[in-house]
Amino acid sequence: MALVVGACSSTSPPSASPSHSDSPGSDGGRSADNSHPPTTTAAAGSYRAVDELCPLLDQSRLREVLGEVTIAQDQIRTMSGAQVMSCTLTAGHLPDGLVVSAIAEVAGTGSGREMFENLRQVQMNDGPIMDIEGPGAAAYTYVDDLTGTHLVTYDGNLYLTLAAVPLEPNATVPNDVVDHLMRLADSVLSGLRR
Repeated sequence: MALVVGACSSTSPPSASPSHSDSPGSDGGRSADNSHPPTTTAAAGSYRAVDELCPLLDQSRLREVLGEVTIAQDQIRTMSGAQVMSCTLTAGHLPDGLVVSAIAEVAGTGSGREMFENLRQVQMNDGPIMDIEGPGAAAYTYVDDLTGTHLVTYDGNLYLTLAAVPLEPNATVPNDVVDHLMRLADSVLSGLRR
């Protein structure tokens, strides 16, 4: 469920965040004041639901870095009038592989921003977040000890969350994991845009 992903609790400060600052393209959009998400002047997009989300995710970089990528789950369901698409992938193998999940929710006009702002506030209450420039109208990342590294974004009527967690508990997450998630987010935005 999309709401659960955005509201996961963080038990400690994000240990991987400092390494993201060294990743290309992941530090330019940090906001000194994380109390308000950065906004964009670009026109909001309009997005549609599809039967399968996984084929839209650009898995080439994950495959190049981690090896084989297999689809564990790909589904769509309707919840409270919204179309919720989810995809779970396994990239690589033990001990260095990742489980990557994407949840895209498409609803009425402006619904993406409303969900983003509400759930962003919930996450800020649970632990640190980092606003970034990148996919969508606004985006942020955070790290949760149990559920991994997350990227959350929205645009128009789309609310999108992606997460990457190691296959092996306590394994090291790649320094550029946020860059991987941003690439996946870009491909979902492109693939779902009307």
